[in-house]
Amino acid sequence: MKSNPGAKLAPPYFIGIDSGLTMIKAVIFTVDGKEVGSGHVMGTNTSPKPHWVERDMNSVWDWVCQAIRQAIQTSGVSPKDIKAVSMAAHGDGAFLLDNDLKPVRPAILSLDSRSSDLMDEWEKAGIIEKNMRISGQRPLVGSSLPVLAWMKRNEPENYARVRWLLYCKDWIRFKLTGEVATDFTESSSTATDVHTQMIENTILRNSGLDEMVGKLPPVRMPFEPAGKVTRQAATETGLAEGTQVATGLHDIDSCAVSMGCLQPGQLSIISGTWGINQVVTTQPMIDPDWICRNFIQPGYWLNCACSPASAANLEWMVQNLCQGECEKAKLEKRSRFDFVNREVEEVLREKTEVFFIPFLYGSPFGDKPSSCFIGIKGWHRRAHLLKAIYEGVVFNHKYHVDSLKKRCDFSEVRLSGGGAKSLIWSQLFADALDVPIAIPDIDEAGALGASLCAATSAGYYSSIEEAASAVVKITRTHTPNPERHAQLAEAYAKYSDIVKALLPVWENIG
Repeated sequence: MKSNPGAKLAPPYFIGIDSGLTMIKAVIFTVDGKEVGSGHVMGTNTSPKPHWVERDMNSVWDWVCQAIRQAIQTSGVSPKDIKAVSMAAHGDGAFLLDNDLKPVRPAILSLDSRSSDLMDEWEKAGIIEKNMRISGQRPLVGSSLPVLAWMKRNEPENYARVRWLLYCKDWIRFKLTGEVATDFTESSSTATDVHTQMIENTILRNSGLDEMVGKLPPVRMPFEPAGKVTRQAATETGLAEGTQVATGLHDIDSCAVSMGCLQPGQLSIISGTWGINQVVTTQPMIDPDWICRNFIQPGYWLNCACSPASAANLEWMVQNLCQGECEKAKLEKRSRFDFVNREVEEVLREKTEVFFIPFLYGSPFGDKPSSCFIGIKGWHRRAHLLKAIYEGVVFNHKYHVDSLKKRCDFSEVRLSGGGAKSLIWSQLFADALDVPIAIPDIDEAGALGASLCAATSAGYYSSIEEAASAVVKITRTHTPNPERHAQLAEAYAKYSDIVKALLPVWENIG
């Protein structure tokens, strides 16, 4: 949560690092979760070939260093008063180290789809079904297993050099501490038995990756101490040498923590590049429509139905097709999204005639579906297109939430991310899902969850549950409007029919 700019906040302080698929953030918080300084650096992805999405690993570390230095500078705090650091980051993909603990190649990100044909082979051969019975999840095309299998086939020299498979936040922690490890949440994204919650090498062997046995890093709890800032890292980041570093966690788990959704019956929705919809359970819920992975401690699972089809669609629209408004907002020093809410409100109560399919970066139906507007007529204005984006994103979330409803009970729903920053968009979530939507008072959900792990690791809280209970506050709640729900239910039925009708078209042109 944001602090009062005029207030002087006393130590201790904790840094939460959140390395996303677009922005890398470092945020300094007090023990009660108030933000005192932050640094933001835009990351750059490369696509050297169609379907490839990569990042230079050393650049990732450079961006993290820049963000930390900015955070320290803007906060004015002494690095010696920062008691612990932790990190959250995007998951899946592959950050690979060789025997010399150097990057094998650029990191492959979760947005990458080079393994699509290989996944089709696995589907036909029954490998996906066989592994799912053990792991509790179908791999995404950008998941580590198919990415590694693709490397074995297409880059055998690089594959042979792999000593450790890390994820983004593990790479950042390694650079901070020199220690190789992963955490309990992300260990389950590759080769973990969903029932025992422990590494199961059978999954690697089923995938033809026998050589990867022994190359998955040691597993620690997210809030467990995992090393200290080295002299080299201190020089590069501005942190004090010896500062404690907590293990950290996958960003979707970090957001659940910072939203206060740590118990069964709580649904957390994150509207960002990915549309995340997740429920905590005390039993694994295995279903082909979602992934079931370890949550923050043994005996808890996070059932997550997701696709890369959420608020980033609006970012694309505004950045590429609304440059005039962006320049004006920059000059006036205000959000470039302010005009969106104004225009959407003008047509909000009109019956939905224009539909947007929000599959710019991916879909729940594989990598072949793409994005499009349907229903545009000559009398429609930009406002109708923006409203369609709002609704299309909400509808994609509804698709996943309805899937979770089949087997996971929940009585409370909380929303964070881009959708939560707009009163209109948040209300659309409530109306479409027909449930009250609570908005936690957080600006940097991933970074805050990481900082709570840091504070817990340093002993300022006895548990991550205590930390979240002390920090998380609800800023507002949106109650569904029955009339608007009926309108959106009709529109969602049409949206679903459009997606269903387009699936064979996408298959043909993909």
